[in-house]
Amino acid sequence: MSTCQDLILMYDASPHLEGTFLRFSSATSTADSFSVVCAAVAGGTVTGHARAFGLACPFECDMGFHNVSEGCVSCGQKTDQRGVALGPGNYSIVSLQCAVACTAPYFAYNDTCWLCEAEACAPGSFLSDCRRCLPCVLPRNREFTGAGIWRNDS
Repeated sequence: MSTCQDLILMYDASPHLEGTFLRFSSATSTADSFSVVCAAVAGGTVTGHARAFGLACPFECDMGFHNVSEGCVSCGQKTDQRGVALGPGNYSIVSLQCAVACTAPYFAYNDTCWLCEAEACAPGSFLSDCRRCLPCVLPRNREFTGAGIWRNDS
């Protein structure tokens, strides 16, 4: 049974295209372990051999592309609810369909990130659509002690 390192040494000693890298499949009861040249990544560059059997090759995305586990994707500039461009630290792209994950104080809404000031609402109300405060429903024998949180399904 060969190790990843053994397969890399054999590959490096054989004729191959410069800048190509390998991924590896483990041995089975009927076949020895083997290597396959890593496929090109659209919008990115493969940067090395896979680190272990069964793993994909590492890659980096080109400028303007976002790294998601399946590859690189170009999603265009994301803006908040006022049309202000979001900085790279305010969100990350998490799928090839350009779904976003937002970092506080931003919230994911309508495929982008909205900056919502929950403190703008008085106790007993919550922020709806990042624009207006709506009243909360008060259960019997209870009192509100602070503003509600923003929910994008309200």
